[in-house]
Amino acid sequence: MQTILKLIMAVTLALIGTAASFAALTHAAGPGDLDPTFGSSGVVTTTIGAGSQVLSLAVQPDGKILAAGVAGTNDVGGLALVRYTANGSLDTSFNGTGIVTSPLYIEPYHMALQTDGKILIAGAKYKEPTNPGLPVFTVLRFTAAGMPDTTFNGTGIVTAGLESSSAWSVIPRPNGKIVAVGSREVSSATLPDIYEAVVMRFNSNGSPDTTLNGTGIVTTFIDSYGDLGGLGAVQPDGKILVAVTQQYPKTGSGTHSDFATLRYKVDGSLDTTFGGTGLVTTDFDGNSGYDWPFSGVSLLPDGRIVVAGSNIPSTGSSGSIAVARYLPNGTPDTTLNGVGAITQPVTLDVSADYYNPGRMAIQPNGQIVIVGSQQRFASTPPYDITYQGGVFRLNEDGSFDASFGNAGTKKLSAGTGITYPVALQVDGKIVIGSWPGDGSPYFMIHRLLADVAPPILPVSSLLNPPDQVPLTDAQPRFDWLDAKDDFGVVSYTLTLTRTDASLTTQVTTVFTSPISEYQPTAPLPDGSYRWSVQAFDVTGSASQRVAPRSFSLQANEIYGIYLPLITKS
Repeated sequence: MQTILKLIMAVTLALIGTAASFAALTHAAGPGDLDPTFGSSGVVTTTIGAGSQVLSLAVQPDGKILAAGVAGTNDVGGLALVRYTANGSLDTSFNGTGIVTSPLYIEPYHMALQTDGKILIAGAKYKEPTNPGLPVFTVLRFTAAGMPDTTFNGTGIVTAGLESSSAWSVIPRPNGKIVAVGSREVSSATLPDIYEAVVMRFNSNGSPDTTLNGTGIVTTFIDSYGDLGGLGAVQPDGKILVAVTQQYPKTGSGTHSDFATLRYKVDGSLDTTFGGTGLVTTDFDGNSGYDWPFSGVSLLPDGRIVVAGSNIPSTGSSGSIAVARYLPNGTPDTTLNGVGAITQPVTLDVSADYYNPGRMAIQPNGQIVIVGSQQRFASTPPYDITYQGGVFRLNEDGSFDASFGNAGTKKLSAGTGITYPVALQVDGKIVIGSWPGDGSPYFMIHRLLADVAPPILPVSSLLNPPDQVPLTDAQPRFDWLDAKDDFGVVSYTLTLTRTDASLTTQVTTVFTSPISEYQPTAPLPDGSYRWSVQAFDVTGSASQRVAPRSFSLQANEIYGIYLPLITKS
């Protein structure tokens, strides 16, 4: 028995040591640092062809990463779709090489995954026979293996038939329908060019869903100065959100612009319960500069709406991050900076001339991750443009997250160039795409470490057995409250210690899924016990072990008294 107890203790301590070591290893680097388990020190470089750009990302449930981009210049080249394993190597189960290419020149601005693993891409197709240089609103669907899905419009591709149009977002719906959102240029005769918002909805087979506006397409022209943008999201009730830039004439000359967000009902009509007209706007700088909501629009679990992009002042600064947040009815959410809007400075390159916003992702804890880059124009021939990419994280109140990178900003290494797409893994790690911007034949995928706070177990989380109560059941059930964690608890460790023996025995059971009860599979010996619980999340972070409870067990003594009587009878 002594040998068995010593063995149990040795295994238990090894388990605890392993968990602690894993947690320490995960958090050895600072929050937002490059993940050393991905590619070469957190970066993967993939050669596609001259002029490569990576424009959209998606993470599969199994941890594989999809990147869509384009190679070529001056509308000559083709689409590229790449899949990586979780460690950053090319996934050769995807088209044999990990890379799928197409001669079609389609800029893939957004990617989403259906529940069946099929891959949706929204973008702009060039080289149309009627207008080779003009983009056309396009949606593609690939099978999970990377092949064009011929069950989608027969070819795997649908175009809107609208010249000078682009699709910026694609959203699969639980009922199998597909929503795509974008914009169309309606006039280039004046500066700035004039645009309108475009929403399309398709049936699963790629045909237009005529329950949207009778045709499957709806366009909205706000005013004579047009609406550049068109990034979208869909609410659980099917209402469609579209973020655009509303432009206005300035006093004197020129224009300024504001964030504008539209909301449509399921039938395609504007939803007047949103801001009274179906349209809400946010001005960040008193009608002087340019507010561009090009990072996107996202929904919080409670129905609030986040729109992000940039604010470019008419003079001075190269630009700032701009974020607006609305309540479900379209009124400003004043828990964000007191007014529902905030700007934050971008300091990737203090000598930069311009800030280019990339996409946005929202963590389950409400923090906002935004990527972008600053560009600088050389003042002497050949007047080259250089770019510096970075990642920013804001707290829910709009302040920079001081625990992330350098006071909320993670500056990527020199040469990363234009940084545009971003995606979150289920473990909180941040995946980013960039390309140098100088015609190089490759693009880069970066992965940053998660810095999820450890799980939190309530102080009084232990429920049963009650504290300091004698038990007669040799296989008592242990119950405790679930831990709170940003990205999800994956295991609990229950430690049970017998305290009345000369050798204290610690028995630890590690679960493989987040459950909150345990019952021994074999009877426990009589004695005095102390028990406690610890939670682990997907990054290996461990909660504090909650204050233990005690109980005494007298089950076997009772059986020793009554069992012979039962046997004799």
